[in-house]
This record gives sequence, C-alpha cells and structure tokens, in this order.
Amino acid sequence: MRKEPFGIGNYVHVYNRGNRKMDIFRDDLDRWRFLASLRFFNDVDTKNRTLRGLRFGRQRQNFWNILEWPTTWPPQKPLVRVIAYCLMPNHYHLFLREIMNNGIPEFIRKLGTGYTN
Repeated sequence: MRKEPFGIGNYVHVYNRGNRKMDIFRDDLDRWRFLASLRFFNDVDTKNRTLRGLRFGRQRQNFWNILEWPTTWPPQKPLVRVIAYCLMPNHYHLFLREIMNNGIPEFIRKLGTGYTN
C-alpha cells in the first residue's frame, strides 16, 4: 500500500505482473485489447462500459478505428495522462501523470478489472 498520497501533476511508474509470473499477453490480440483498455477505461464515467461491443480485428488498420471515442458515449473526462507504456509477455509498465484527484488509483482499478473481465 502506498503511504504518501498522489497529487495532481505527479508522475508515477506503475507496473503489474501476471499471477505466478504467468503470461498476461499471449498474442497481438491481447496486446491490442490492453491498449484499447488504456484508452477507454481512462474516464471518470465507465459505468456499464464494456469492450465486448468493440470488434478487435487481427489487422492493425482495423484496430486503429476502434480507438476513436464512440459518439454514443459522453465526452471523455480522463483520470490520468498515459505518458509511456511497455508491454512484456508477463507484465506491463505504465508511466502516468495524475490530472484528477485520486485519478491513478481509480484508473488502475478500472484497468485491472476491465482487462481481466
């Protein structure tokens, strides 16, 4: 548990590893899905939001169309700014900047739960 509080404007390195060092990204489709999760779960309002309705094509050009914010959703209010990321087979690293109070813990909770589900 982190003892000092996050603050708006702080930069934080976040990483997470698969259980028992197991792979969390088995193929490119898993990596694309994680990147979409970075985009769509970085929002104040993610109630009843799921990535199931989005199609994940195996070709990159199909994937980039998915990253557009759906017009049926309210405008995005991001919790954090993703500065950099690195995806490894059994873990990932994120370099984040908090832009809203309690943004980093909330974003990581939504990302972990959303990607796992």
